[in-house]
Amino acid sequence: MAGNGGRTLANRDDAASVLTRLSRVTAEDTRRWGTMTVHEMLCHLSDAFRAGLAEPPVAKPMRVMGLRGPVAKWVALSLPLPWPHGIRGPAEVDPKRGGTKPAEFAADRDRVEARLRRFIAEVGDGVPHPMFGAMTRADWLRWGWLHMDHHLRQFGR
Repeated sequence: MAGNGGRTLANRDDAASVLTRLSRVTAEDTRRWGTMTVHEMLCHLSDAFRAGLAEPPVAKPMRVMGLRGPVAKWVALSLPLPWPHGIRGPAEVDPKRGGTKPAEFAADRDRVEARLRRFIAEVGDGVPHPMFGAMTRADWLRWGWLHMDHHLRQFGR
């Protein structure tokens, strides 16, 4: 969603909106871009929230479109532009590599919701993001909204 207006999981209305969109995801949803299935996307989101809580820690820092750390973070979290498609994340959050494999659709969707709620309640300062480096709680909550929005839009939600 271009011009995402600084939305963040710190705002109850923004969090509620994302949760409503998540609840509408079905096994029949088809992607508009990328290679993940809708079920793989759910596993990816769940794993990404775990990574934000350092469970498990993500192995090594990565570059985003040739950018690293603070510059990549500023671009991703501050510019009112939709995220580009096709950026590959770390293996720990990729169900086709080292991430969680899809199991039962409804249970996996429920797991995303539970992890999202826990992430909102518990994420803090200090856990580095694998692409952006040092993150504050506010950074993580902004990233969480943007990440959810990106993948929900990927599947028309």
